Amino acid sequence: MNEKIKAEILEAINDSFKEVLGESGTKAIYYYFQVQTGMRVEEAIESPEIFVSFLRNIFKAGSQILERRIIEKLCDKFSQNLEEEKNIDLTNLIKKLLKKK
Repeated sequence: MNEKIKAEILEAINDSFKEVLGESGTKAIYYYFQVQTGMRVEEAIESPEIFVSFLRNIFKAGSQILERRIIEKLCDKFSQNLEEEKNIDLTNLIKKLLKKK
């Protein structure tokens, strides 16, 4: 798997979380994610279903805000047309990006 792409996906996730939750909120969610799943967020990129499911369980309807912000960041970072990707969910966008070479 392309480590540069994974790093850029992680950066977009980190930036989005920090914008919405702040630094301490991000650290708390990452810690809770690791406790609940036994995975670090870095590892979860390879299993986006687990990551997105966690977000939806924690934030319920509010997860849509985080997911949308992450999608926007990923589209900017990877020069994806946001209008074309407007109906894609976060899980499928991450999978699509991971397939890039």
